[in-house]
Parts: sequence; C-alpha cells; structure tokens
Amino acid sequence: ILYLKGKTILKEKKTEKDLSIIDEQSTDIEIDSFDNDKPEDSADTNKEKKKIKPWILILTAVLIAAIIFVGIFTWYKVTTLATYDGGRITRAEYNKAFKAEVMAQGLTDEILNDPENAEAVQEFKINLLFDVANSEILYNQLENLNIGNLTIDEIQTIEDDSRAMLDDYIDSNIDSIIMTLPDDYSEKEFNKARDEFEINLLNESGFLNFNTFVDLRVKNESFLKAYYEYVPDEDVAPTDEELRAEYDAQLEIQKSTYSENPAYYLYYSEQEEMPLFVPEGIRKVRHILIVIDDATQTEISTLRADGKDEEADALYAEGLEAIKPLAEEVLTKLNNKEITFTDAIAEYGDDPGMLSYPDGYDVCEGYEMYVEEFTAGSMSLAEVGEYTDLVATSYGYHIIEYYSDVPSETVAFEDVADQISTTLLESKRSNIWMEYLTQWPRDLELDFKSFEGLTDKEMNSKFIIYLTGIYN
Repeated sequence: ILYLKGKTILKEKKTEKDLSIIDEQSTDIEIDSFDNDKPEDSADTNKEKKKIKPWILILTAVLIAAIIFVGIFTWYKVTTLATYDGGRITRAEYNKAFKAEVMAQGLTDEILNDPENAEAVQEFKINLLFDVANSEILYNQLENLNIGNLTIDEIQTIEDDSRAMLDDYIDSNIDSIIMTLPDDYSEKEFNKARDEFEINLLNESGFLNFNTFVDLRVKNESFLKAYYEYVPDEDVAPTDEELRAEYDAQLEIQKSTYSENPAYYLYYSEQEEMPLFVPEGIRKVRHILIVIDDATQTEISTLRADGKDEEADALYAEGLEAIKPLAEEVLTKLNNKEITFTDAIAEYGDDPGMLSYPDGYDVCEGYEMYVEEFTAGSMSLAEVGEYTDLVATSYGYHIIEYYSDVPSETVAFEDVADQISTTLLESKRSNIWMEYLTQWPRDLELDFKSFEGLTDKEMNSKFIIYLTGIYN
C-alpha cells in the first residue's frame, strides 16, 4: 500500500493538473512490510492453510515495483518542461511565472483564449518558458561557480530598502486609498484597503507578493556582483593603443556625420557618451516671447483635436491680434534703442527657458526640435546682434536675436582619455559576460521538452534564436 502524506494513492489516472499539484509538494512514500509470519491455526478447524508460493511473492513485488516506476516516470515526464545538468524546470515553476506575467500585463481569459490571438499567445508562453529556464540556468551557474554571493546583511538591506520603497509609494497614494473607504471607516478597514492596494501594485508589476519582489531584487544584485567578480577590471583594462584607436575611430565617425549635417550634432550631442567634434553652422539665439494666453491656447488645441481646424485658425488669429500691440511696442523700443535685448527678455519675455539658457538656444539649418517658424526666423539673420521682426508661431509672437556662433572644435585625446577608458573597459567586460551567458545553457546541457505544440527539437532550436535576440 502506498501512502502520500498519509493518504492512499488510488489507481485512477492522474491528470496533468493533478501531477502539477503533486510536483509542488514534498512526497513521502512509505511501503508497509508484508507480514509473512504463519498465523495460528483456527480453533474451529484443524486444516492447515496453504502456504503462499515464493514465485507469487516475487511476482507481486515485481508488479508493485513496476507500478511505482511507471507512476513516478509518468509524473516526472508530465511535470518536466526542461532539464539541465543538476535540475529541471517544472510545470509548477512555469505556472507560477505565467500567473505573475498574466497579472502584470492584464491578460484576461478572453484574450488568452481568443482564436485570433492563438499564435501570439503561443509565442508568449514559449518565450516565458525560455525566460524561466534561462534565469534558473544563470543563477544555478553562479552558484556552481561560487560568484555573486551576498551576505546576510546585504540581503537584509535589500529587503529593508524594498519595504521602505514600497511603503513610501503607498504613503504617497494614501488619499486615493482613503477615497475608496466610507466616511466613517475603521482602522481595520483602512489597513485592509492599504494591504489590497499593495498587493494590486505588486501584481501589476509582475510580482505575486512582497517576497517575490525582494527575491528578484536579491537576484539582480547577485547578478551584478557576479558580473564584476567574474570579469574583473584587470582582465579587460584597455591598452594605450586601444584607447587611441578608439578615440580616432569615434572622432572620424563624428566628423563625417556632423559635418555633413550639423543638425545631427544637436540631436545627439546631449546623448553622446563621448562628444569629440563640434561642426560649423551652429548658432545661439535668444528671443522675446509674447504668448497667447493659456485659456485660448487650450481651446485652440481642443478644437484641433476635434478636427475643427477652421474654428481653431480663427481663434488663433484672434489670439495673435490680442497680443500684437504689446509685441509691436517691444519691437519699437528695441528699434529706438530705448531698451536692450537682455532687459526686454527680463521685462516682457514669457519663456522661462531663457532663465536656464541666458546665452540662448542652439539652432542650425534642418534642426526640427523647434517649431518651423522659429528655426526659419533664427536662420534668416545674417550677422551676430541682428534680430527679427515679429515672428508668429502657435505660442504667440517672437522677436529672435542672433546671439553668437558656436565655434567648431575637436576635443583633444588627453581631455577624454579617462572617459574613453571607462567606456571601452565596460564594453569589453559586457561582451565577455554575454559570451558566458550564451554558453552556460550549453555547458549545463539545457534541453527543452515538447511544449505548446512544438517538438523537443523545435523548442531547442527556437531557444538558440531566443538567446541571440536577448544578448545581441
């Protein structure tokens, strides 16, 4: 007789769902010993009971063993989605991840079961399994290599920080929580609503509960620690020759790109990790902006959103007409030299950006970050110090001054050598680390089983494409 946690295992066929549930539980199997002692003769008969023949006992034991083996084999096969050297990915693990991801993305049963979404849902499920398996392989390998280990204090710090971060966010939304409660709410009702807000927040972020949130942060910190331990600076520090070669290559690219189109410099200079070259053709402009009032601008935007362009145009013309006397007054004072451009900005200008950029905005031909009329007006001026007449835009009237030229220059190698070294070092470290990440599933012989209509072979081939996608 087999017992599972004290309950008799019946001979009915287990469904995949049943086996998935069993897989999540610890299984204690116990076999009662056979009592082969010869029973005492009955007082009512003197007939000797027939002895059980040895071959029957052997056959019975073999049959029982076979039943146990088939049951365990079936359970293992149904609940195993992938195997690797040292472990396996179970359906229970996958189901847990699936539940969290479904909640995070707001996927309903209607969406998941819609025939039109069948292909997308299949791809979603397959990639999720790849995510689960790849993550388990990664952290299993970190454990094998004994890298990325966190101390108890480090883990506790992460947990405390996670709790504080979550509490701060919830406290900032206390008003919205209270709005869900009756006016005479009790402390118990408040605490329940707060707890529900927290669990909903975690679910929407892809976490089943607070512990899974902490677990992910611990894993991420472990991963980062392993990244620097396994690929230390001394293994990837660039040589002087590599630094110079990198500088020359980046400078050549920037010169070619920015000289051909100076607007690219303005688009990318703020994002560029290593700006080395400033092209010709960049100028700085200041402006005095007399704005159309906010209420009128809002109404114009609403009309345009509703497709009522004629009404919006008429209202825009009225808005310009209302501010035109003041704009002309400012222009006249500038022309008569009654006021300097700097003083006019301070006294009449409605653009707060002029306080942050007192030397003006960068602009050049083809730069489209500003409204077209503003760029055109800025580039129409021939000499530094000149300013435009009134330039109308959707904001109001501008008077634009050509303030200065941005000189073309090349940044010296010595001025950026340290920055290049850091950038190149991290690039080399990242490339080496990515090679490890793609190799570890092979080293641990990760092998997927048939899943969502795909064969073992198709799943394993698809995983190679998955790895290429996430690490390139």
